[in-house]
Amino acid sequence: MNITDYSKFTAPELLEALGDNAQKWAQAFMQLSAGKEIDEGLMIGWFANVIEHSSDIRKICNCATKKQYNGSNPDILVSG
Repeated sequence: MNITDYSKFTAPELLEALGDNAQKWAQAFMQLSAGKEIDEGLMIGWFANVIEHSSDIRKICNCATKKQYNGSNPDILVSG
């Protein structure tokens, strides 16, 4: 199994790569928080980013039309 090394990503690259995939966000969190003390502030910041990015993707996708963001370009939508 090939796991992506998210520690090498810039912030915009990370958001694009993770999209609204909870498993990818969890993997990235585990990698980026390795060796750090995990406190409430870290968790709040991380999950606030997850929630906001997911909301942004849904706005881009216009989920009312049941379309889904393809993960790389907000102008390209795929039927979902």
